[in-house]
Amino acid sequence: VHGSKFVSFCGGEWNTVHIDDIRSLDYTEMPPTSELIGKQIYELFTYKNKESEVCEISTFQRRKLNVCVQSAASKLDDQRGSEDRIFNRIQDLVLLLTENEYTFNFIRTLCARLTNLLKEQYEYSNDPNNDWLLQTANCGEDIQSSGTFRKAINLRINNTITPLLAD
Repeated sequence: VHGSKFVSFCGGEWNTVHIDDIRSLDYTEMPPTSELIGKQIYELFTYKNKESEVCEISTFQRRKLNVCVQSAASKLDDQRGSEDRIFNRIQDLVLLLTENEYTFNFIRTLCARLTNLLKEQYEYSNDPNNDWLLQTANCGEDIQSSGTFRKAINLRINNTITPLLAD
C-alpha cells in the first residue's frame, strides 16, 4: 500500500512508494486521481478565478497545453510541405505558451476555448454515463500499454485534447 511502512527480514524499515511518485514526467503536475473522480476533462482546463480579477493558470494546464499544442501542430497538413515552416510554427506556439506578461491572455483564451469545445463535446455525447476516468480504469489494455494508471489517464487527456487543437 502506497505510503505505508514495513519491516523486512534483511534489516530495517522500508517505505512503500508508487512508481509514479519517483519518476518525474510530464504528468507529475496532474491533480491526484482522487481529485479527478466525478470531473470531466473540460473541468481540468477551467482557470481559477480568485477574489481578484487575476486568473491563475496551473502548471498542469500550461504543461498539458504545451505538449498537446506541439502534437497538434505537428499533425497539421502543410500544403507547401516545408519542414522549416512546421518547425517555426511549433516554435512560435511554444513561445506563446511560456510564462510572461504578454502570453497570459493567449493561454487564458486557449484554456477558455478548449474548455468550451470539451464541454460541448461532453454535452452532445448521447452517453449519460460518460465517465472518462472510469472508462480509463476499465480499459486494461490502455493501462497495460501505458504502464500505470496515471500514465493511462495522461494519455487519455492528450488523446482528447490534441485533435481539438489540430482542427
